[in-house]
Amino acid sequence: MAAHYPVAMRADARLNRERILSVAYKAFADDPDVSLNTIGKLAGVGAGTLYRHFPTRQDLILAVYRQELQSMVDSVQACEKAGEVRPGLEAADVLLLMGFLWSRAAGGAGEQQARRVLDLAISGLQ
Repeated sequence: MAAHYPVAMRADARLNRERILSVAYKAFADDPDVSLNTIGKLAGVGAGTLYRHFPTRQDLILAVYRQELQSMVDSVQACEKAGEVRPGLEAADVLLLMGFLWSRAAGGAGEQQARRVLDLAISGLQ
């Protein structure tokens, strides 16, 4: 999964986009209802810059999500290259596992189940 930038993006535009994504990740984690204007102000960009990169809230959320998935894929590939996980591990397998962990039941019992499954998965990845 490669970074998704428009062709020939100027360096300053790319930096603005990356700063918006970084700020948005934290802002959405702190408050899922945070306004796009607040994100723009925290990122140090004007509304025009924010909306030029991300015309809708959904576009920004999707871009943050894609960035996080790419980070996971990169981590799996780096771990395999470093010999920290078994050879032949596919990033898609790890993403599937993460999807299961995210869908666990809420509360203490769900957290305990997620820990057991994660421990089992980690031992299987090594």
